[in-house]
Amino acid sequence: MPAFLRPSAPRRAAVAVVLLSLVALCAPPPVVQAQNPAVTIVVDRAADRRPIDPNIYGLAYADAAALADLNVPLHRRGGNNTTRYNWQQNADNRANDWYFQSIPYASATAGADADAFVSATLAAGAEAAVTIPTIGWVAKLGANRAKTCSFSIAKYGPQTGNDWQWYPDAGNGVRTTGGYVTGNNPNDANLPSDHVFQRAWVEHLTGAWGTAASGGVR
Repeated sequence: MPAFLRPSAPRRAAVAVVLLSLVALCAPPPVVQAQNPAVTIVVDRAADRRPIDPNIYGLAYADAAALADLNVPLHRRGGNNTTRYNWQQNADNRANDWYFQSIPYASATAGADADAFVSATLAAGAEAAVTIPTIGWVAKLGANRAKTCSFSIAKYGPQTGNDWQWYPDAGNGVRTTGGYVTGNNPNDANLPSDHVFQRAWVEHLTGAWGTAASGGVR
């Protein structure tokens, strides 16, 4: 570079100072961290000890091997399908989990599925927690224990989904034209249920397995 184009040392220093000043102006402000004093926490395992209710430990729908291996005190028969379990027909309704179908269990004996659950539970030394439906409806089967559905495509029209493999008439309740199927008959796949119906089931359970005082169902 010719000498007359080369900046002098003082000029170079001035340019450097300006550049550093610009960098400083653009840089984020420094992070200020709080300087809290050190804290010591001491846990005394022997202080204020209380027993834990054993019934907070349990499983839902465990098989016999799991019950025996884990030695849990509580075994739960509950969940969406038990909300409308019909103990007299030994069937339940799967609701949105499976196209709102009422589906039979293998046995036609009243309460058979729940009884098998209680039997396996008591054999493992656990207590059974069984859901008693209280929403006013239970599953309803068709002739010869056939499945039923709440949103029949034949009855309520085309829908965006259906049980194409096992029960093609069972729709998902959503119209292909948009919106939900409304005004459908709740009796299509359900029966009204009241306290008398459920009390009879409780009496069946205690009659089959005994009362809590005799080691049966509480």
